[in-house]
Amino acid sequence: MTNALANTRLNRTEQVKKFWSPGERWGPESDELTPSWKLRCREIHLKYGQILDGLYTL
Repeated sequence: MTNALANTRLNRTEQVKKFWSPGERWGPESDELTPSWKLRCREIHLKYGQILDGLYTL
């Protein structure tokens, strides 16, 4: 299902306005996940904080 099609089924306040996908895969060998596949929030915030903050501004 595309974003446009999914958005037609949602109220305006629920619709996806912006999204971002990292260029590389995350895994235990990367800084973003632990060996048990849990998110490392501090590392994600340090590496992608500016990008993520930009998603919340319109």
